[in-house]
Order: sequence, then C-alpha cells, then structure tokens
Amino acid sequence: MNLFISFLQKTIGQKIVVGLTGLGLCLFVLIHMLGNLLILSGPEAYNNYAYKLHDFPGLLLLEFGLFIFFIGHILLSILLQLKNKKAKGSISYQKEAQGIKKTNFIHKFILSQGILLLIFLVLHLWSFKFGTYYETELNGKKVRDIYLLVVENFQKPLYTFGYSFILLILFNHLLRGFPASFKTLGLSHPLYVSWIEKLAWFFSLIVTFGFLAPIWYIYIYL
Repeated sequence: MNLFISFLQKTIGQKIVVGLTGLGLCLFVLIHMLGNLLILSGPEAYNNYAYKLHDFPGLLLLEFGLFIFFIGHILLSILLQLKNKKAKGSISYQKEAQGIKKTNFIHKFILSQGILLLIFLVLHLWSFKFGTYYETELNGKKVRDIYLLVVENFQKPLYTFGYSFILLILFNHLLRGFPASFKTLGLSHPLYVSWIEKLAWFFSLIVTFGFLAPIWYIYIYL
C-alpha cells in the first residue's frame, strides 16, 4: 500500500495512472455503446441484456470502480495540468507556443468536459436505475422493462437533444483523450503517432454514432 501511495506521489506514476484510466474509460464507453445498440433489435433483446447485466453479482462493485476510475482520472489530470502550468512559467511563454504545442480553444476545456461527463454519467445512471418501474415477461420471468423506460425518455425532445449535446462533448473528449493516453504512457512515437490519431478519429466517430443511432431511432420512429 505504501509503495502504491509513493508511486502516486511521483509525476511519472500519476501520468501512468491517468493514461491507464483514460484507456479503461475508453473501453467502458465502447462496451456500453455496443450494449445500447441492442435497442435496435427490439424490446426482448434489450431487456434480456439489461436483465443479465443487472443480475450480475458484482454490478455494484463495478459501478463503484467506474466512479473511482472517473474521479481518479479527473483529479490526477487536474494535478498534472497544474504542475505543467507551473513548469511552463509565464503566460507570455504559453501565448507564444505555435504549431503542435499550441492548445486550441476546445482542448483547453478538456478537464471541464471530463467533469461534465462525470456529472452526466451519475445523473444518467440515476435516471435509469431509479426511474419509473415498468414490468414485462421474459422467458417466463417477470423482469423490469428497461426498454420501455428508455423509449419513454428518448421520446422527450429535451432529453434527446440534451443527450446528443453530451455525446458531442464525449466525441471531442475521446478525440483528444484517446491519443493523449498513449502519449502519457510513452507510446506516442513519431513513427506511428499519425496512426494513433487516425485511430482516435475512427474510435470517436464509431462510439458517438453508436450512441446516437438508437436514441434518434427511438425519437423519430417510435
């Protein structure tokens, strides 16, 4: 335990944890997106997926671990940014940065995006975990009809447009954060950095579209 605390107190340790948690969260959104696509298969397929997920014995532990991942990732990212600003020195130095070193307007708020995504995740989980309880029959069992709850929520314009806005933030965060995680872990060699950036575009587009498709299908057709 003392070794782990000592590891986290070092900048290199903090960078490694930020990189690993970043990639871990990328994996989470990918898996979550794939699960959401089952909405397109109809109520039986989606409710079966939701039933197996909520019936998993370690679900609460996984949800708590996910929350810790988010908190750890955000707090250490903030700490590293503060250290980086202190190391850079004066504001005039930062203003003179050009080319790849120059941070664009959106990238400057990447930490704010992360905090906003965390708040959204908590509210999103809360709304579905403690939302209206509908019941349906699945393989002879009475189970919660999550599909009906999802459809009910995404038939509301405010919910659908708000969710879509958050997904645009997620897209930008993934686009910036995915390659940044590799760079933080020291895996961003000039020979293949362009491929990582292309993969980031592909990954971000696939995940964002995968989340958008089911909700707009519900909003337009159901």
